[in-house]
Amino acid sequence: MISWETLSGLLMNWSANTSRQGDRKIFAFCGAYEGLSGLDSVGVDFSLAQELPEKGEAASIFTKYIMGKTALASTKVAVLYFNCSSGKFDGATVLIRGEVRSRYDVTEPPAAAREDNLRILHDSSQTLSALLKCKAGTGPEKSAGRCVRP
Repeated sequence: MISWETLSGLLMNWSANTSRQGDRKIFAFCGAYEGLSGLDSVGVDFSLAQELPEKGEAASIFTKYIMGKTALASTKVAVLYFNCSSGKFDGATVLIRGEVRSRYDVTEPPAAAREDNLRILHDSSQTLSALLKCKAGTGPEKSAGRCVRP
């Protein structure tokens, strides 16, 4: 289920200037549940970001990928940064940070788990980009069905 509060929350966060003041608010976008626990097995969140992470600051558990502005993935977490230029942001270009997080350890090989996380996050980012009506040339690239390492 996609959360419409994510869309309105990102827009309110931008208009209130909070992301530009370093007060990053995170908005849940979607999730998948396993069993009756009520806890999501995997969840996707988005927030506005001020800047990309500094080069070399990624923890050793992450592998860098060429996707959006930058993408990092591990077996349980992936992060994707992309720009969005939209009339919903008064024509400004904003940096959006997406994150997918899995609650449970994976049973597949690490490379497959990392790429699965990126695919989930990329598809969610494309959906958010369409909802925000990001202009052509912004948003996550549409042809990123493959996860490419630098």
